[in-house]
Amino acid sequence: MTAGESTLDSEFSRAADAVARLDRDAPILLVCHVNPDGDALGSMLGFGLGLVRLGFTNVHATFPEPFGLASAFAFLPGQQLLVAPAAAPPRPDLAVSFDAASVGRLGELARSHPALAGRPTFAMPFVTVAVRSALVPAG
Repeated sequence: MTAGESTLDSEFSRAADAVARLDRDAPILLVCHVNPDGDALGSMLGFGLGLVRLGFTNVHATFPEPFGLASAFAFLPGQQLLVAPAAAPPRPDLAVSFDAASVGRLGELARSHPALAGRPTFAMPFVTVAVRSALVPAG
């Protein structure tokens, strides 16, 4: 981090670098917290749609069981990116967590999904995007 650069600037830079290094067909996993609310879903799906707009073809979004959207979120674009946790790519080249300032907020996904279990020890890039101010930097 350079003088005058904030932690948030540093995290955004790290995220942009991780995305820039990926092949356009690389599997990407987007996750948000258990029982997601509008800010978690909206930021995850919006980011996913941005990746698709950039030409990425293998973008998947999920959240822990119980997997299903409340009717209040039926209007959100990007729902075609949603997959049940069991159908999420097991070894993505990039994982991004939304609105989950700690791995514990990812519920069973953090313990059972091959790409997330054992965080922060796995090898692929992992970026945390915290919608609220409680950001725990990803390793």
